[in-house]
Amino acid sequence: MGKVPPPQFFYAHTDVPVRRLAQEVVGPSAHFTASSVGSEGIDAEVSVLANLGEPLVDKGGKDWDRIGDAVHTYLGLPLASLPEATASEAAERILDRWNAGTVLSAEVLVEIGRRWTEWIDTTFPDAEVLTEQPIAWRNDGEQVMEGWIDTLLKLPTGDHVLVDHKTYPGTDPISHIRENYLGQLETYSQALERATNRRAPRLIVHLPLLGTIAEVKVTGLSSWI
Repeated sequence: MGKVPPPQFFYAHTDVPVRRLAQEVVGPSAHFTASSVGSEGIDAEVSVLANLGEPLVDKGGKDWDRIGDAVHTYLGLPLASLPEATASEAAERILDRWNAGTVLSAEVLVEIGRRWTEWIDTTFPDAEVLTEQPIAWRNDGEQVMEGWIDTLLKLPTGDHVLVDHKTYPGTDPISHIRENYLGQLETYSQALERATNRRAPRLIVHLPLLGTIAEVKVTGLSSWI
């Protein structure tokens, strides 16, 4: 009795001649992230809106993205309703999870949260604080953007304040925002304006490690995504 040939996958063989694929057409991506949009072509006024206290770090370091993840995670908690002991315990767990304890301490995270919630209470006392809000948008070029807004303050008027937390540790936050984040903020702004059918939101950049809050006012778009 002869050997039985091994089974062959259905698509393992075909008698259809192999043809050279047509030259790939390069064009705009069907999907994009807001953070990938640069600042080129966007004119904006960027100014310090508030100083929350002394800087909490004096420089960056290796694997700084872990620090950003830890701070974003903590600020995503319902901090206004957390007892102090619970907030401290949460800060410890977050630092351990992101291996960020060599740069930040639980006390620093708790102080970041205290400064932030006090500023909101003082500046927007009746705002509804919404954290980690999903957002999706299709632009005029039929590209789809999906992302997350760090914090959205919904005002009693129905208008919004869009907040992006940035863990920039340097000494020139205004230039850093202007060079790196205008595209991201304007993308979120247009997406939120379309989703809510309201006027464009105020754009705030919270720099918790510097104790600084900056506001961005877009004044013109000469070219964009």
